[in-house]
Amino acid sequence: LGAGTINGCGEENNFLLKAWKKKLKIYYYPKSIGELLPHDSSWFSGYNERYFFKRGKISRYNLGFIFGFLYSIYFLFFKRKLYKQEISFFKAFKYTMKGIFAKDITTEF
Repeated sequence: LGAGTINGCGEENNFLLKAWKKKLKIYYYPKSIGELLPHDSSWFSGYNERYFFKRGKISRYNLGFIFGFLYSIYFLFFKRKLYKQEISFFKAFKYTMKGIFAKDITTEF
């Protein structure tokens, strides 16, 4: 998972979910420990079909089918302002579902 892989994203959520499942304590501390140099993303090229396909795959991988599906629906509804200029809700839904139903996390779009 993560930038530089075929799957593109999700490593932070995966790490936090694994820590939470092991009952580790997770704290938020609002202190910057680093910064990114501005450059093109290795995986994000806009809210397009590929983005939503990968988002569906990662959601299922991290949360399982049912919770991944529910979280994806939540995201599609409540984050419309982020993507509505680039892709329709129905097209985003279609590609998210294709990602959720992908059999393998390494399946390429």
